[in-house]
Order: sequence, then structure tokens, then C-alpha cells
Amino acid sequence: HKAGEKPVIYLSNTMESFISDFAAHEGLKAGQDVTIGFSDVLARYLARTLRFTVKDADDKKTHIDIPVNKLPTSLQRMYRDALDAINAGSYEGLPVSPIDAMRDRLTKAGLKVAEVTGRHMTIDYSHDTPQLATRSKSEMGSAGKRSSIAAFNRGALDALIINRSGSTGVSMHAS
Repeated sequence: HKAGEKPVIYLSNTMESFISDFAAHEGLKAGQDVTIGFSDVLARYLARTLRFTVKDADDKKTHIDIPVNKLPTSLQRMYRDALDAINAGSYEGLPVSPIDAMRDRLTKAGLKVAEVTGRHMTIDYSHDTPQLATRSKSEMGSAGKRSSIAAFNRGALDALIINRSGSTGVSMHAS
């Protein structure tokens, strides 16, 4: 940006499913503090290695979790070792939601930034303790996508953060 360029930042994962699942599990609403760390993300994905999904004839999904204590002893040990390694790790500075952390830092640096993704839930890093938030409705949906891209193309935005759903079939160029 300092060199006069207008970055388009592409992410393959917005972390919305993790954030939404955590918020639902904890009963959190927008504006409430989010007290999770990156080790929680890693522990969740480790736990997900023991989950499989079954679809019925109507395409209804059912998730089935395999209890750790039902695994062979050697796999139980490996699972617990992996969990111990996660818990012993140092993840300071690694945000749960990189997309939101980047957007916060870019905004604090004075850049005008928009996001073109399909997500609704976010983490607001502008507070001392991050808070659960929802995206601005003006950025969401097809109209929001078109509006953000048009603003970027005409130079009204300094940066754009996108994912696969935001990048399909679009042309972006800074004027």
C-alpha cells in the first residue's frame, strides 16, 4: 500500500464455522467478549479427526463423534500426546480469526478496507478483549459484493479481503 498498490488479500478459510460453533456452544451474542485462543482452534480440529458425517436419503447430515476411549490404546495415547502438545504450545499473536485481525490492523493504519466473503459472524479486535460481532449488512449478499468490488475498482477502497465465494466471476483492478 505504501508503494501505491491496492492489495487484494485472498484467504481460503474465514474461520466462520469455528466462530459460529463456539458462539453457539457458549451462548454468546454479538458484543460479548470472545475468550478463545489459537490453541482452542487446534484442539477443535484435533477433536474433529474423530468425527464422521452420515447423510440420509433426504441429504440430512448427522455428525457422529468417536469417543477417545473407544480407540485402540495406541491411538488414545497418540491423541492425548497431540492434545498435550497443543496445550503446551505458545500461540501468542496468532488470532483465532486472521481475517478480522488483518482488517482491524489495516483499518487502524488508516486504510479503507472491505471484505467480500459469505460470512456473517466476525471477531472485533478493536477492543481490549475481542468481541463477537456481525458483519455490516452493506457488505453482505450479492449487492454487498458488487458494491465492495465497485468501490475497490473506482479507488474508494485501499484494500479488499476476499475468499473463494467472493472471488468467483469478478474482475478487480485499482484505478
